[in-house]
Amino acid sequence: MNIIFQGFVHPFLGVITGILIVLGTETVGKILIKKINKSFFFLNLVLGVIIISLSAYIFVIIGVSKYLNQLLSYLLIFLGLSNLRSSVKIFEFYKKNNLESFILILILFLFFILSITAPTMADALDYHLGVAKFINLNHQFPDSNMWLHSTLHGLGEVYISIGLHVYSDTLGSLVQFFALISFLNFFSKEINDQKKFFIFSLFILSSPVLIFLLSGAKFQVLPQLISTLVFYFLIKDKKIEYSLFAILL
Repeated sequence: MNIIFQGFVHPFLGVITGILIVLGTETVGKILIKKINKSFFFLNLVLGVIIISLSAYIFVIIGVSKYLNQLLSYLLIFLGLSNLRSSVKIFEFYKKNNLESFILILILFLFFILSITAPTMADALDYHLGVAKFINLNHQFPDSNMWLHSTLHGLGEVYISIGLHVYSDTLGSLVQFFALISFLNFFSKEINDQKKFFIFSLFILSSPVLIFLLSGAKFQVLPQLISTLVFYFLIKDKKIEYSLFAILL
Protein backbone atom coordinates (compact mmCIF):
# COMPACT_ATOMS: atom_id res chain seq x y z
CA MET A 1 0.00 0.00 0.00
CA ASN A 2 1.26 3.52 -0.66
CA ILE A 3 0.40 7.06 0.30
CA ILE A 4 -1.58 7.85 -2.85
CA PHE A 5 -4.55 5.54 -2.30
CA GLN A 6 -6.07 3.34 0.39
CA GLY A 7 -8.01 0.14 -0.13
CA PHE A 8 -7.39 -3.38 -1.42
CA VAL A 9 -8.76 -3.00 -4.97
CA HIS A 10 -6.62 -0.17 -6.33
CA PRO A 11 -3.27 -1.89 -7.13
CA PHE A 12 -4.69 -4.28 -9.73
CA LEU A 13 -7.24 -1.77 -10.99
CA GLY A 14 -4.53 0.87 -11.30
CA VAL A 15 -2.39 -1.39 -13.48
CA ILE A 16 -5.30 -2.09 -15.85
CA THR A 17 -6.35 1.55 -16.15
CA GLY A 18 -2.72 2.63 -16.55
CA ILE A 19 -2.17 0.23 -19.46
CA LEU A 20 -5.41 1.34 -21.11
CA ILE A 21 -4.47 5.02 -20.77
CA VAL A 22 -1.11 4.31 -22.43
CA LEU A 23 -2.85 2.51 -25.31
CA GLY A 24 -5.39 5.32 -25.55
CA THR A 25 -2.57 7.84 -25.66
CA GLU A 26 -1.01 5.95 -28.58
CA THR A 27 -4.38 6.03 -30.36
CA VAL A 28 -4.54 9.82 -30.03
CA GLY A 29 -1.06 10.14 -31.52
CA LYS A 30 -1.94 7.76 -34.36
CA ILE A 31 -5.02 9.79 -35.26
CA LEU A 32 -3.03 13.04 -35.31
CA ILE A 33 0.01 11.83 -37.21
CA LYS A 34 -1.41 9.52 -39.87
CA LYS A 35 -1.83 12.36 -42.39
CA ILE A 36 1.68 13.73 -41.86
CA ASN A 37 4.02 10.77 -41.80
CA LYS A 38 4.06 7.00 -41.70
CA SER A 39 3.25 6.16 -38.10
CA PHE A 40 4.46 3.47 -35.75
CA PHE A 41 3.65 2.75 -32.10
CA PHE A 42 6.59 4.58 -30.51
CA LEU A 43 6.09 7.74 -32.56
CA ASN A 44 2.33 7.66 -31.93
CA LEU A 45 2.89 7.26 -28.20
CA VAL A 46 5.35 10.16 -27.97
CA LEU A 47 3.05 12.51 -29.87
CA GLY A 48 0.06 11.37 -27.81
CA VAL A 49 1.84 11.99 -24.51
CA ILE A 50 2.88 15.50 -25.61
CA ILE A 51 -0.57 16.51 -26.92
CA ILE A 52 -2.49 15.09 -23.96
CA SER A 53 -0.09 16.60 -21.41
CA LEU A 54 -0.24 20.02 -23.08
CA SER A 55 -4.04 19.89 -23.20
CA ALA A 56 -4.32 18.89 -19.53
CA TYR A 57 -1.76 21.57 -18.61
CA ILE A 58 -3.86 24.23 -20.33
CA PHE A 59 -6.99 22.96 -18.58
CA VAL A 60 -5.26 23.47 -15.21
CA ILE A 61 -4.09 26.97 -16.12
CA ILE A 62 -7.53 28.18 -17.24
CA GLY A 63 -9.25 26.52 -14.27
CA VAL A 64 -11.36 23.84 -15.99
CA SER A 65 -9.31 20.76 -15.06
CA LYS A 66 -11.72 19.63 -12.32
CA TYR A 67 -14.00 18.01 -14.89
CA LEU A 68 -12.12 18.04 -18.20
CA ASN A 69 -9.02 16.20 -16.97
CA GLN A 70 -11.15 13.52 -15.38
CA LEU A 71 -13.18 13.25 -18.57
CA LEU A 72 -9.91 12.97 -20.49
CA SER A 73 -8.79 10.02 -18.39
CA TYR A 74 -12.00 8.08 -19.11
CA LEU A 75 -11.81 8.97 -22.80
CA LEU A 76 -8.28 7.56 -22.97
CA ILE A 77 -9.43 4.35 -21.28
CA PHE A 78 -12.18 3.99 -23.90
CA LEU A 79 -9.68 4.59 -26.72
CA GLY A 80 -7.30 2.10 -25.09
CA LEU A 81 -9.98 -0.59 -25.08
CA SER A 82 -10.59 -0.02 -28.77
CA ASN A 83 -6.84 -0.20 -29.42
CA LEU A 84 -6.12 -3.46 -27.57
CA ARG A 85 -6.11 -5.72 -30.61
CA SER A 86 -3.94 -3.54 -32.85
CA SER A 87 -1.47 -2.90 -30.01
CA VAL A 88 -0.46 -6.55 -29.98
CA LYS A 89 1.70 -5.73 -33.01
CA ILE A 90 4.39 -4.22 -30.78
CA PHE A 91 5.13 -7.75 -29.56
CA GLU A 92 5.76 -9.10 -33.07
CA PHE A 93 9.51 -9.36 -32.67
CA TYR A 94 9.05 -11.97 -29.91
CA LYS A 95 7.25 -14.49 -32.12
CA LYS A 96 10.36 -16.41 -33.15
CA ASN A 97 10.85 -19.48 -30.99
CA ASN A 98 14.53 -19.36 -30.12
CA LEU A 99 16.78 -18.69 -27.17
CA GLU A 100 17.32 -15.03 -28.06
CA SER A 101 13.59 -14.30 -28.08
CA PHE A 102 13.13 -16.14 -24.76
CA ILE A 103 15.87 -14.05 -23.12
CA LEU A 104 14.34 -10.79 -24.38
CA ILE A 105 10.88 -11.83 -23.22
CA LEU A 106 12.19 -12.76 -19.78
CA ILE A 107 14.06 -9.47 -19.32
CA LEU A 108 11.11 -7.38 -20.49
CA PHE A 109 8.69 -9.35 -18.33
CA LEU A 110 10.83 -8.58 -15.29
CA PHE A 111 10.90 -4.91 -16.28
CA PHE A 112 7.09 -5.00 -16.60
CA ILE A 113 6.75 -6.41 -13.07
CA LEU A 114 9.07 -3.65 -11.88
CA SER A 115 7.04 -0.95 -13.65
CA ILE A 116 3.74 -1.93 -12.00
CA THR A 117 5.07 -2.06 -8.44
CA ALA A 118 4.19 0.72 -6.01
CA PRO A 119 6.54 3.71 -6.46
CA THR A 120 8.96 4.11 -3.56
CA MET A 121 11.69 6.50 -4.75
CA ALA A 122 11.82 9.72 -2.75
CA ASP A 123 11.45 12.26 -5.55
CA ALA A 124 8.58 10.29 -7.11
CA LEU A 125 6.64 10.42 -3.85
CA ASP A 126 7.64 14.01 -3.27
CA TYR A 127 6.84 15.92 -6.45
CA HIS A 128 6.28 13.52 -9.38
CA LEU A 129 3.24 11.99 -7.73
CA GLY A 130 2.85 14.73 -5.13
CA VAL A 131 2.26 17.52 -7.65
CA ALA A 132 -0.05 15.26 -9.67
CA LYS A 133 -2.11 14.55 -6.55
CA PHE A 134 -2.15 18.27 -5.66
CA ILE A 135 -3.48 19.13 -9.12
CA ASN A 136 -6.33 16.63 -8.75
CA LEU A 137 -7.26 17.87 -5.27
CA ASN A 138 -6.92 21.63 -5.83
CA HIS A 139 -7.22 21.97 -9.64
CA GLN A 140 -4.25 24.29 -9.77
CA PHE A 141 -0.45 24.12 -9.53
CA PRO A 142 1.12 24.32 -6.05
CA ASP A 143 2.64 27.54 -4.74
CA SER A 144 6.42 27.36 -5.03
CA ASN A 145 6.76 29.48 -1.87
CA MET A 146 5.15 26.69 0.13
CA TRP A 147 6.67 23.72 -1.73
CA LEU A 148 10.16 24.23 -3.13
CA HIS A 149 10.39 20.97 -5.12
CA SER A 150 7.05 21.64 -6.81
CA THR A 151 8.89 24.05 -9.11
CA LEU A 152 10.43 20.97 -10.78
CA HIS A 153 7.08 19.81 -12.15
CA GLY A 154 6.32 19.78 -15.86
CA LEU A 155 4.19 18.02 -18.45
CA GLY A 156 5.07 14.63 -16.99
CA GLU A 157 3.40 15.38 -13.66
CA VAL A 158 0.28 16.65 -15.44
CA TYR A 159 0.13 13.43 -17.47
CA ILE A 160 0.53 11.37 -14.28
CA SER A 161 -2.38 13.28 -12.71
CA ILE A 162 -4.64 11.86 -15.43
CA GLY A 163 -3.77 8.37 -14.23
CA LEU A 164 -4.46 9.23 -10.60
CA HIS A 165 -8.06 10.03 -11.54
CA VAL A 166 -8.54 6.33 -12.30
CA TYR A 167 -6.42 4.88 -9.48
CA SER A 168 -3.19 4.41 -11.46
CA ASP A 169 -0.09 5.56 -9.60
CA THR A 170 2.12 3.62 -12.02
CA LEU A 171 1.18 5.46 -15.24
CA GLY A 172 4.56 7.21 -15.40
CA SER A 173 6.51 3.94 -15.31
CA LEU A 174 4.06 2.12 -17.58
CA VAL A 175 4.25 4.69 -20.39
CA GLN A 176 8.05 4.42 -20.31
CA PHE A 177 7.90 0.62 -20.32
CA PHE A 178 5.65 0.63 -23.40
CA ALA A 179 7.93 3.20 -25.00
CA LEU A 180 10.88 0.86 -24.46
CA ILE A 181 9.04 -2.10 -26.01
CA SER A 182 7.82 -0.12 -29.02
CA PHE A 183 11.30 1.37 -29.47
CA LEU A 184 12.78 -2.13 -29.72
CA ASN A 185 9.95 -3.22 -31.99
CA PHE A 186 10.74 -0.36 -34.38
CA PHE A 187 14.39 -1.37 -34.59
CA SER A 188 13.49 -5.03 -35.04
CA LYS A 189 12.21 -3.96 -38.46
CA GLU A 190 15.24 -1.75 -39.16
CA ILE A 191 17.81 -4.42 -38.21
CA ASN A 192 17.24 -7.44 -40.44
CA ASP A 193 19.89 -9.64 -38.87
CA GLN A 194 18.38 -11.32 -35.81
CA LYS A 195 21.69 -11.75 -34.00
CA LYS A 196 22.55 -8.08 -34.47
CA PHE A 197 19.12 -7.09 -33.20
CA PHE A 198 19.56 -9.35 -30.17
CA ILE A 199 22.92 -7.73 -29.33
CA PHE A 200 21.41 -4.27 -29.91
CA SER A 201 18.51 -5.09 -27.54
CA LEU A 202 20.81 -6.50 -24.86
CA PHE A 203 23.01 -3.41 -25.11
CA ILE A 204 19.97 -1.30 -24.16
CA LEU A 205 18.26 -3.63 -21.69
CA SER A 206 21.44 -4.43 -19.76
CA SER A 207 21.82 -0.82 -18.62
CA PRO A 208 21.50 -0.92 -14.80
CA VAL A 209 19.92 2.55 -14.71
CA LEU A 210 16.74 1.10 -16.28
CA ILE A 211 16.01 -0.66 -13.00
CA PHE A 212 15.90 2.73 -11.30
CA LEU A 213 14.08 4.63 -14.04
CA LEU A 214 11.35 2.04 -14.73
CA SER A 215 10.50 1.66 -11.06
CA GLY A 216 9.19 5.18 -10.58
CA ALA A 217 7.46 8.14 -12.15
CA LYS A 218 10.60 9.86 -13.49
CA PHE A 219 10.14 10.76 -17.17
CA GLN A 220 13.71 10.08 -18.27
CA VAL A 221 13.60 6.85 -20.29
CA LEU A 222 11.13 8.34 -22.78
CA PRO A 223 13.17 11.50 -23.58
CA GLN A 224 16.34 9.42 -24.00
CA LEU A 225 14.60 7.07 -26.43
CA ILE A 226 13.25 10.07 -28.36
CA SER A 227 16.75 11.57 -28.65
CA THR A 228 18.14 8.23 -29.82
CA LEU A 229 15.47 7.88 -32.51
CA VAL A 230 15.96 11.46 -33.74
CA PHE A 231 19.70 10.86 -33.99
CA TYR A 232 19.06 7.64 -35.92
CA PHE A 233 16.81 9.43 -38.42
CA LEU A 234 19.41 12.16 -38.89
CA ILE A 235 22.22 9.74 -39.79
CA LYS A 236 20.13 7.12 -41.59
CA ASP A 237 19.52 9.00 -44.84
CA LYS A 238 21.39 11.79 -46.53
CA LYS A 239 18.08 13.46 -47.38
CA ILE A 240 15.26 14.09 -44.91
CA GLU A 241 11.77 14.49 -46.31
CA TYR A 242 9.65 17.44 -45.20
CA SER A 243 7.13 15.21 -43.37
CA LEU A 244 9.90 13.60 -41.32
CA PHE A 245 11.53 16.99 -40.69
CA ALA A 246 8.22 18.27 -39.26
CA ILE A 247 8.09 15.28 -36.89
CA LEU A 248 11.69 15.77 -35.76
CA LEU A 249 10.97 19.39 -34.92
